[in-house]
Amino acid sequence: MESLSKQELISTITKQADQIKRYEGRLRDVVAAYKGLAKEKEALEISLKALNRTENNEDGSKDSIAALTLSLSTLSAEKARMEEAFQTDKKVTRDKYENMLASTREETKTLVQQHLAEVGNLKAKIAYEIQERERERADHAAMLKELHMKLNSERKTKEKLEDKVVHNTEAQDESQISETDNEKLADSEYLQTLIDKIHILKKELIAENDKLGNPIELSAVFKLDGYENIHSKCRLELENLKIEFETYKLQNAKVKESGQEVESEMEDLKSEMAVLKEKTETYILLLEDEKQDKLDSLRLHEEKLKSEKEYHKEVVSDLKTRIQSLEKQVQTQRDRYATLLEETDNYIRSRNDRSRKVSTEEGNWKDGHGVLNDGTAPPHMLHYAHELARKDLDITQLRREKHTLEGQFRDCQREATIEKERFKEVIRTLKEEIDRLRRIQSREGANLEYLKNVVMAYLMSSDYAGRKHMLNAIAAVLHFTDNERKIVFNTL
Repeated sequence: MESLSKQELISTITKQADQIKRYEGRLRDVVAAYKGLAKEKEALEISLKALNRTENNEDGSKDSIAALTLSLSTLSAEKARMEEAFQTDKKVTRDKYENMLASTREETKTLVQQHLAEVGNLKAKIAYEIQERERERADHAAMLKELHMKLNSERKTKEKLEDKVVHNTEAQDESQISETDNEKLADSEYLQTLIDKIHILKKELIAENDKLGNPIELSAVFKLDGYENIHSKCRLELENLKIEFETYKLQNAKVKESGQEVESEMEDLKSEMAVLKEKTETYILLLEDEKQDKLDSLRLHEEKLKSEKEYHKEVVSDLKTRIQSLEKQVQTQRDRYATLLEETDNYIRSRNDRSRKVSTEEGNWKDGHGVLNDGTAPPHMLHYAHELARKDLDITQLRREKHTLEGQFRDCQREATIEKERFKEVIRTLKEEIDRLRRIQSREGANLEYLKNVVMAYLMSSDYAGRKHMLNAIAAVLHFTDNERKIVFNTL
């Protein structure tokens, strides 16, 4: 507040100093005019005294003529001084107004050029922004196409892996089952063949034993150690078959475990595909939002540019109208000056004719024909005083008009300054809008969303391959260096 009050005081002091200077100039003009009027009054009084004398001698006539000549020379000198002052004021005023008009035209031309340059810069920036948006749209389209291709390739790879795993599992199961069934069938057929042979041999043995005269006790024969050895071999072979069957079961379990690993890898691929799909949808939404924002901002810039063009046209037309008005006023003043000069010249010529007439009539004064005609001289003096008063009124009116024009010129300068500040504010607003659009272009939100999904998948994954795959995705998003990748993978 203190600094503001100091500035206000300084501006007030400056304004008062300017007013004092103007008042001093006006006072000097008034003093000079008063002195001139005093001299004219004194000359007129001398003339009236000389005309009112009633002496008829030659010396009185000579004194009257001398007094009239002196007063006429005084009036002529005062008139010449006033005319010179008037010409000087006219020249100064004309030069000042011509300079004011020239400066106004230059400022108007400069403002128009600045506004046109600003409009051109805005057009160039808008065209550049449109090109950038088109390029980003093309990049996004290429990115989406690449993501679709990657998604299709991942889908095909997944389908191939699934088919391969299913075929391998089915083939291994079928081969193991067929091998086991074949072995069991072969063993069962072999055992059945042996049993059949044993029964046949037993029947033959019984038949041959019956044919003998002294039959043998066959029950003792059937209980021989060799037969028991045969059964032990069969049991041993059965145990071997059981062990081999368990081995096949273990192999089948290993195959199933490998199938589960493949399934877990497939689940990881599915989760990655889901993340890629979500990221693709996010990019599509971001692309649509950004496209709509760019269209809205472009429409807004076009409307602003249109309004600025219309306002610029109005300002230019207003300035042209003011310039034409000032030119008309200056032309009017010139016409009035020319008329006044013509009237003054006519008056001076008439006064010179009258003075010559007075000099020719000097001999008549010597011959005793009387003094100057009392009915003609005083009206001419009154007419001269009237013309002087009218000239003073014209000068006063011209000074008033001069001050009015100066005020109008200051108003024009102030309005031009206000318009310049307004255009600066508009340019600053447009720059802020462009910065906001550039900030909108950043994909930090999409990257954070993708990083969140990848981190969630990493935390939810339990196997080594899935966590490693998620770490690769995180490192790609966060731009890990090779050393950072090695450190992270070593601690995994």
